[in-house]
Amino acid sequence: TPIEVYGDGEQYRDFIHVKDVVNIIRGFIIDRYEYGPDLYEIGSNTHITINDLMSMMFSLADKRVPVRYRPPRSFEMKYSVSEKRLFDLNISLQSGIKKLLDKYKESYVSQRSSPSLQTREIPQDMPGLHHESDNKAV
Repeated sequence: TPIEVYGDGEQYRDFIHVKDVVNIIRGFIIDRYEYGPDLYEIGSNTHITINDLMSMMFSLADKRVPVRYRPPRSFEMKYSVSEKRLFDLNISLQSGIKKLLDKYKESYVSQRSSPSLQTREIPQDMPGLHHESDNKAV
């Protein structure tokens, strides 16, 4: 399955690891950062194009997949990056992607080798689950 990119892939974004976001929010709530009440941009103040992000992921995964470019969507910004970095970040983009890929590989391998996971059924009473019987005329 190809990766779909809307636009030419030269749009850029500012990525930050969720653990860094949690630590920053924790700092406001528990450590009571002394910035005062205001609106804060939480970002790295660095950016990467979607094409470069895909190249990094392909390199770290040692695998390349097809990319399908689609027309840009009118509601998406071409460029998005925080104006300045107010907080220290602990996890780089490359490190975060590597951790994600390692977790995925670990999870995928354990699922493929575990017979109990291969035969597990989805509970029929799971909230939000769509049943074929829901479509039958009454």
